[in-house]
Amino acid sequence: MKEAQPKSIMTSYNLINGEHTANSYDLITAIARDEWGFEGFVMTDWDTTGSMHALSGAEENAPKYGDSYASGCIKAGNDLTMPGSDADVEDILNALGKKEGEVPYPITLGDLQSCAKHILKVIMEMER
Repeated sequence: MKEAQPKSIMTSYNLINGEHTANSYDLITAIARDEWGFEGFVMTDWDTTGSMHALSGAEENAPKYGDSYASGCIKAGNDLTMPGSDADVEDILNALGKKEGEVPYPITLGDLQSCAKHILKVIMEMER
């Protein structure tokens, strides 16, 4: 990671110490960005937030340990939720401007801007 500096990385479905990797600030921001100097964007694995489960209504196919939160992805520094859904947008909008304890993952406008900045930076670099 330090030497190759890939343009993007993807979080997995796994839980580490009970937390979805897509919602892990320690993994995405503290380690990848701050410790290793990663400058690209981070995306979730497909359907990490459960948007496909919500669309299909198939609770029997839902993951054993639940889904990650789209707002948690943003809070952790995960820039792109794949594939994204109306439920993800609702979660993000509901978490925007909230305080700790009001929602599982409160986020700020600055958190959203950081996600956009990471993605746009990679796009601009690819244009050169």
